Amino acid sequence: MGRGETEQTCQWDVAGGELRALEDFLRAMMTFEPAERPRRTNSSGPSIW
Repeated sequence: MGRGETEQTCQWDVAGGELRALEDFLRAMMTFEPAERPRRTNSSGPSIW
Protein backbone atom coordinates (compact mmCIF):
# COMPACT_ATOMS: atom_id res chain seq x y z
CA MET A 1 0.00 0.00 0.00
CA GLY A 2 1.13 3.49 -0.71
CA ARG A 3 0.86 6.46 1.54
CA GLY A 4 -2.66 7.43 2.43
CA GLU A 5 -4.10 4.13 1.28
CA THR A 6 -6.08 1.82 3.48
CA GLU A 7 -7.05 -1.81 2.99
CA GLN A 8 -10.38 -0.59 1.62
CA THR A 9 -8.86 1.78 -0.99
CA CYS A 10 -5.77 -0.18 -1.99
CA GLN A 11 -5.98 -1.90 -5.38
CA TRP A 12 -3.45 -4.05 -7.23
CA ASP A 13 -2.14 -2.67 -10.51
CA VAL A 14 -2.28 -6.02 -12.30
CA ALA A 15 -1.72 -4.48 -15.73
CA GLY A 16 1.29 -2.61 -14.35
CA GLY A 17 2.85 -5.84 -13.13
CA GLU A 18 2.46 -5.49 -9.35
CA LEU A 19 0.94 -8.93 -8.89
CA ARG A 20 3.61 -10.57 -11.08
CA ALA A 21 6.37 -8.76 -9.17
CA LEU A 22 4.95 -10.04 -5.88
CA GLU A 23 4.76 -13.57 -7.26
CA ASP A 24 8.37 -13.40 -8.47
CA PHE A 25 9.50 -12.06 -5.09
CA LEU A 26 7.72 -14.81 -3.15
CA ARG A 27 9.08 -17.53 -5.46
CA ALA A 28 12.60 -16.17 -4.95
CA MET A 29 12.09 -16.23 -1.18
CA MET A 30 10.93 -19.85 -1.28
CA THR A 31 13.92 -20.99 -3.34
CA PHE A 32 16.55 -18.97 -1.44
CA GLU A 33 19.48 -21.04 -0.21
CA PRO A 34 21.68 -19.26 2.37
CA ALA A 35 24.68 -21.38 1.31
CA GLU A 36 24.50 -19.80 -2.16
CA ARG A 37 24.70 -16.26 -0.82
CA PRO A 38 28.11 -14.60 -1.28
CA ARG A 39 30.08 -14.15 1.91
CA ARG A 40 30.34 -10.67 3.34
CA THR A 41 33.86 -9.30 2.87
CA ASN A 42 33.63 -6.08 4.87
CA SER A 43 36.84 -6.00 6.88
CA SER A 44 35.52 -3.40 9.30
CA GLY A 45 33.20 -5.86 11.00
CA PRO A 46 32.65 -9.53 11.64
CA SER A 47 31.26 -11.71 8.91
CA ILE A 48 27.65 -12.58 9.63
CA TRP A 49 27.33 -15.19 6.86
